[in-house]
Amino acid sequence: MGASKQVLIFDGDCAFCSSSARLLRKMTRHKIPIEPYQKLDLESLGLTSELTSKAVYFVSGTTRYVAAAAIDQALIESKTIWALAGWFLKLPVIRNPRNTFCISPCSQ
Repeated sequence: MGASKQVLIFDGDCAFCSSSARLLRKMTRHKIPIEPYQKLDLESLGLTSELTSKAVYFVSGTTRYVAAAAIDQALIESKTIWALAGWFLKLPVIRNPRNTFCISPCSQ
């Protein structure tokens, strides 16, 4: 995988994840590749199906982001108006670990 390669990876078997991925594609104007982990060579990305079946990942070059940080970074790197939302979501007052919860039934 090249240093400039980017991809947001989600669970293609999860209806919530697939719907969210479709929405994110529209929001980012297809500027960020968004693919289900089932269709990728995860080993070349330094990931496993065990990891990617439990959380969304964003790979940018050699850097990997997981869960909410993956969404934030994908929005930022899309360089659309939604990048502002990505930066906002990274603020410590918003990203408080004590206030996080899972909305997807996939990871349970």
